[in-house]
Amino acid sequence: MHDLSEVVTGDLVPGEYVDRAEKLGRERAAMGVLVEDAPPALRVHLLALFEELAADASAESRFVHQLDKLEMAFQAERYATRGIPANVLRSFHESAARGVTDARLRQALAKLARDGS
Repeated sequence: MHDLSEVVTGDLVPGEYVDRAEKLGRERAAMGVLVEDAPPALRVHLLALFEELAADASAESRFVHQLDKLEMAFQAERYATRGIPANVLRSFHESAARGVTDARLRQALAKLARDGS
């Protein structure tokens, strides 16, 4: 659900939108397009899940956002193997370090940092 709107918008990264409100508006509009032909009850359910994630309104949504940050750090490691300089990728790792608070995910992030060095 977290990345579903990206089917329409692409993965919006800083610089491709003015602020979080614009990003969410674009993603919200994309979700509307994706679910417009769904049965009403399913449409309502999916849009509610989107809003829950957008608002960080549950433990699950906060965990999903942490997983997204962890995935970004893994992606940075993949970019490194393709020759992207470490100084370019540093912001990926710093963002992940700030966004991951779950102990198990922090262990994975620490292991990635050790193995990637």
